[in-house]
Amino acid sequence: MNAPSVLVIGGGVAGLAAGCYARMSGLRVHLLEHNRELGGVCTAWSREPYLVDGCLRWLIGGAPGGMFRRVYEELGIVPELTMHTIETFARIEDPIDGWSVAYTRDLQQLRAQLSALGPADGDAVARLCDAAAHSSELHMPIDAPELASWRERLASLWQMRGMASTMLHFRGTLGSWLEQHVRSPQLRAGLGALGDARMPAAFLPMVLGALAAGQLQRPEGGTLALRNALVHRFRELGGQATTEATVEQILVAHGRAIGVQLADGTTLHADAVVSAASAPETLTRLLGGRPLDLAWTERLERWPIFDAIALVSVGVARQWPELDAQTIVRLRAPLQVGDVPLTWLPLEQFVGPPYAPPGHAVVQSILRSRWGYWSELGPRYGAAKQALTDTVITALDGRLPGLAAAVRMTDVATPLTFWRHARSWQGAYEGFLPTAENFGAHVPKVVPGIANLWLAGQWVEPGGGIPPALLSGRQAVQLLCAERGCAFTPDEDVAALR
Repeated sequence: MNAPSVLVIGGGVAGLAAGCYARMSGLRVHLLEHNRELGGVCTAWSREPYLVDGCLRWLIGGAPGGMFRRVYEELGIVPELTMHTIETFARIEDPIDGWSVAYTRDLQQLRAQLSALGPADGDAVARLCDAAAHSSELHMPIDAPELASWRERLASLWQMRGMASTMLHFRGTLGSWLEQHVRSPQLRAGLGALGDARMPAAFLPMVLGALAAGQLQRPEGGTLALRNALVHRFRELGGQATTEATVEQILVAHGRAIGVQLADGTTLHADAVVSAASAPETLTRLLGGRPLDLAWTERLERWPIFDAIALVSVGVARQWPELDAQTIVRLRAPLQVGDVPLTWLPLEQFVGPPYAPPGHAVVQSILRSRWGYWSELGPRYGAAKQALTDTVITALDGRLPGLAAAVRMTDVATPLTFWRHARSWQGAYEGFLPTAENFGAHVPKVVPGIANLWLAGQWVEPGGGIPPALLSGRQAVQLLCAERGCAFTPDEDVAALR
């Protein structure tokens, strides 16, 4: 008897993870990817002699004992890739008021910096740093919560009991916590520059705690190395992938997903479908406008999504050795990204292989933007990209003198770029923005009323990012196997599948 067949829509990291776990569990897998290459937004591209890294800034929980370590091992990411522990997460600089702060792994040093920045905010600084020190108590279960027994759920809650007061204190949004607990405008700006004001305040101690524990890492080779490792694992396991295959519709008969129809009219059938496309596209387009249940209707209507971004990269014939972390600089005049004015400029330098030749670097800025602006430009699109490039180079030169004269390559990825190449809904490189409302919320990986269809990707993991996307693929296949009575074997070796 043939093993059950699975169609996976989308070849980003969630789709690749779902494909890998399905193959490890003995299922037949055919992955369909809209772009010419696998990886989705987890991608990098060549602009000779430079490489533009389009995604990865850090991975969480990959060190021994980390919450995602087992997932990385199952997918062949570690120990195959060399992981470098991040020592400094970011630097915030305000040349106007003359202050800066470096978010370092050393919590004592960080505490001293924050206290100097806001001398009257000692209680808030102490509470933040103490919460960061204890955040290692947080452990995310990697198995699908739907399959957990009541004993396992109680055990999970018991493990987190020590974090109850911290989660209560940081229960609101980042913006409201700063407003209520931080009096110094400098400290408020220094902390607020780390995240969106709408995000949960708990984001701060969780990230700083992971940093202090050595659980923020970056693989050698960045996004390209990570993507290649996932693709290699998928193909090593015997997965089949078709690129430049845009899914137009998920076929449903008698309340069950039975396959897909591609944009070229090709029809493919399977025993199950896993959609790693965005939730809005899956639910509103691929399912042909079928009525949604109340829960999904409310999520799509009420939950905000990440802002669209413009990614500006320049290859330069020089380096700045002191630029050892992402740096966020306050500008003396707002920088216009289309119709969005920005008062802070994020920048990061990439040096050495595979990014740039010796003595050269790629300097990059990830800029908040707006989908509507770029999608409505029409014939003015090229001129708008060039105007943004010129504006950003001028701003970068203000922080890195000599950059403008050393530019040898420019590259701009707009929200339309992310849509065209990775089908990122409205150019959002991640899905639902984590807020006080949805933080920690469980989004079911099924579509009510349609059997044989599972969802994976950043949209079923509010907050997004590579680790949750990988985890979503694992859990979608775990649920699929449970539904069909198959053995879920996430650590099956390649030899057993041949």
